[in-house]
Parts: sequence; structure tokens; C-alpha cells
Amino acid sequence: MLDGSSKTILVGERRSQLGCSAWAGVVVGAKAQRVRNVGVADHTPNHPEGHFDDFSSQHPAGVNFLFGGASVRRLNDSIDDAVYQALCTRQGGEVEGVLD
Repeated sequence: MLDGSSKTILVGERRSQLGCSAWAGVVVGAKAQRVRNVGVADHTPNHPEGHFDDFSSQHPAGVNFLFGGASVRRLNDSIDDAVYQALCTRQGGEVEGVLD
């Protein structure tokens, strides 16, 4: 993780409102099998126009994430798009200013 383990998201929450997911493997016969395991950061957490593969939760105004440095942090729904997407890459070079 060239961006730094404490500034790289590894795992995030996804609520099951839009469909079931599995922790390992795939849901046999399901549409979009891979995105049931792998999240995408094209929308900020809990975005009203988010898709099944976006991170989301039932928590008010935020989602919990596990970072590469073994910490768990709640990120607000109002997080800046650029900061959020930087946290979701491991070698994008966007270390300065992210979560500082």
C-alpha cells in the first residue's frame, strides 16, 4: 500500500437493503456476482443515488470502514468525493491531506 496503510480502506459496510451479499465466494445464480463481494467507490457512503456495490449502512450519517493499519473508522456521508476516492486506492499517490 504505497499510499500508507492508515490511509487505505480495505473493507467497508454494505447494507442488505438492495440484495444479499456473501463474505466469501459468490451468491450462485445472482446477478452481478462479483460486486456482491467487492465494493466500489463511485458514490460517497450512503449516497441517495448509490448502487448495490456502493458502501452503505443503517447508521445515521456514516459508514464504518476497516483500514490497512487495522483501525476501524466511521466516515461521514458528507465526505469529500476526492478524499473518499483517494482512501479507496492503495497506490494513487494521494497521501497528503487525506484524513489529516
